[in-house]
Amino acid sequence: MIFMGQVLRGLQFFYEGLMKPYDEYATSIWDDPSYIKVKDWSPFSSISNFNFQLAVIVYDIFEIFKIIEKFSILSILIIVLALFLIFKSNNQLKNKLTLLILSLFIYLAGYSIIFVEIRYLWFVDVLLLIMGILCIKILSEDYSIRKSLSMILVFLICWSFVLYPVFNLYDISGNGKDIYVLAQDLKKQDIEGNNLAAGIDWKRTLILAYYLDAKYYGLTKSSSGNEISEELLNNNIKYYIWWQEDRIEISGFKIIDTGYNNPLVYQRS
Repeated sequence: MIFMGQVLRGLQFFYEGLMKPYDEYATSIWDDPSYIKVKDWSPFSSISNFNFQLAVIVYDIFEIFKIIEKFSILSILIIVLALFLIFKSNNQLKNKLTLLILSLFIYLAGYSIIFVEIRYLWFVDVLLLIMGILCIKILSEDYSIRKSLSMILVFLICWSFVLYPVFNLYDISGNGKDIYVLAQDLKKQDIEGNNLAAGIDWKRTLILAYYLDAKYYGLTKSSSGNEISEELLNNNIKYYIWWQEDRIEISGFKIIDTGYNNPLVYQRS
């Protein structure tokens, strides 16, 4: 996570100050990051860039292994078994298995050089499940495995892919409820449909802005009260969200009583 934190710091909206959403329908610049102007970068422009790219690839490969193991505890076994059958089996179905595993490796290779998140690999989840079932079919035909045993193995493979989404749904149940409740309480203060900014916690404020139907300009670049005030006023920000209990003095803004000590909400005077 420390390494990826260094990668994410390259995203400009985390450190370049407030950015206006690109159109009237966007909640924030994150709705379409293609509008953000970024500097050209190449792994071949310097040795340090090349080493950094190698580090990204190594990191992403480890992340990929961890993610596919989350999909099913049998994921790695399925891949190994598929490779074994491709080289050892004469079954005609191995051509389909070859196509599946090539698709898997090509798909993963593309993400390994950029950035990996679990939602990017949901397609891999489906590929692995199909590969597992196909492996059982080839094994049953090559080694005359009884149909009842084959069905049990197919059931075990399918069940192994069910466990993660079921447990994950249970784990994330209720996540983010606190921000939703906060948004409903802030609506009672007429904090809705206005321009918002924050001092820290880009993601939580983005979610809050979504619930408030507000325009989120991101994080202020400045650290002192006067500089923050100037930045907020220049961008026509009406509300400033401060995710800390320690108060800061911001010229032209006052803290309103929302019933919360954290976050503090500043309103333009």
